[in-house]
Amino acid sequence: MLRGRVDDIGGIGRSTYLQAFRVSAARPPYYSLADGAPATPEDKLFKRYPHGGWSRYSKARVDDCLKRLRDIGRLQIEDAEIDLLQRVANVESSGRIQCINSYDSAYMSMGFMQWPIVYTDAYSPDGKLQRLIQRAPEAFRRYGIELDPDRRYRITTRSGTYTPIAVKGAVRPSDLRGLDWAKRFYAAGLDVDVIVEEAKLALQVIEETKKRIETHKKYKIGTAFQPYYTRSAVLRALIQETFNNRPVYLLVALERAIARAKRMGEITTSQFLDLTRRAIMEVYRTKEPKDGPSKARNLIHKTAKLVL
Repeated sequence: MLRGRVDDIGGIGRSTYLQAFRVSAARPPYYSLADGAPATPEDKLFKRYPHGGWSRYSKARVDDCLKRLRDIGRLQIEDAEIDLLQRVANVESSGRIQCINSYDSAYMSMGFMQWPIVYTDAYSPDGKLQRLIQRAPEAFRRYGIELDPDRRYRITTRSGTYTPIAVKGAVRPSDLRGLDWAKRFYAAGLDVDVIVEEAKLALQVIEETKKRIETHKKYKIGTAFQPYYTRSAVLRALIQETFNNRPVYLLVALERAIARAKRMGEITTSQFLDLTRRAIMEVYRTKEPKDGPSKARNLIHKTAKLVL
């Protein structure tokens, strides 16, 4: 079985894991610049933010990596699913297989679907990034990343208070903003074992989103959108990413698009996609007059393009 890392030009590495990423009990694999360690060439590939935190994007695209993993027998995935995940990644990670972000309110997000450490929901009660780590614990452990099941963070945001499982070695969630953690999570997101599980989890989460829309108690959408949804990766990606960004906005827009489609009679998938896009623009413009239109255009544009 092939093990290794996806390198930054999109290939699948056949070498063993780099010794630099191995962890010993006595010494973490990285030291942050704040600890006084001299900068390395790799450090310069990470962007530091004045208020704290880091980011870095890989060069490898999602579709290239997933197709190669399928070709070598590591991943069972259809072309339509790869298409869908690439469009989702266009919004989340600029289409790249790996991206880390430790500068915003989520403290640490990683991967082509940007799994955050903070947020929990009915499907991810321990945290969304934690859910991915739980699927590939040995792979994450190679980079010094482990969950601490006996400890939870308590994090209050504008959307509520969350209690996700903590990460060993990070006493506070803000500790994850350090360069050492940025390096660990970035390297982990290029690990073949992690990417395989991330792709599977991404498809599962997209299916969960569809179920949440269908069964929502307030917005009686049901399955009316399904005939169009199943035929269009663009529509599936747009619905997923709009729901991820603003769940209520998507529900209102989808309800509006369905009502208009019914009045029009029999319509094509392309026509329903246009109705959904128009409704999303309207809702974002109404809810957020200043920034909403640009947010909606970003969602529509990036899910429509396979190449940014």
